Amino acid sequence: FGRPTPVPMIVIIEIADPNGSAPANLEELIANAIVLYGNGELLDGGIGFDATGFDIGEDVPVRRIDTPINNIVGQYDGAYINASTVNGASTGKIDIALDEISSWSSDNITVTVV
Repeated sequence: FGRPTPVPMIVIIEIADPNGSAPANLEELIANAIVLYGNGELLDGGIGFDATGFDIGEDVPVRRIDTPINNIVGQYDGAYINASTVNGASTGKIDIALDEISSWSSDNITVTVV
C-alpha cells in the first residue's frame, strides 16, 4: 500500500472587470472556489458540470478550472476570464501518473484583476 504523490497545481489567472463590478476580495473568492472544485466540494452533482474533483491518476484538463472561476465571476456584470494557466499550460491537460494526485492550495493560485 502506498499513498499517491501530490502534484501541486500552480494556477495563474487574469480577470477583466471593465465595469468595476467585482468585489475587492474577488481574488480570494476565486482561489477558494478553485480549491473547493479541485477537491470536489464546490458544486452539487447532477447540474451539468463535473463536480467530483480530481482522483488519483486523473489528468487535469486545463480548461476545467474555468468552471469554478465562472461560478464566481459570472455573478458580476461584465467580468470575465482574460487569461489562465495551470502549471504553465493554457490548453490541453496536466498529466497525472497512476501513483499521483493533483494537489490544490490557495497558496499556489494567483489572481490578478485588470
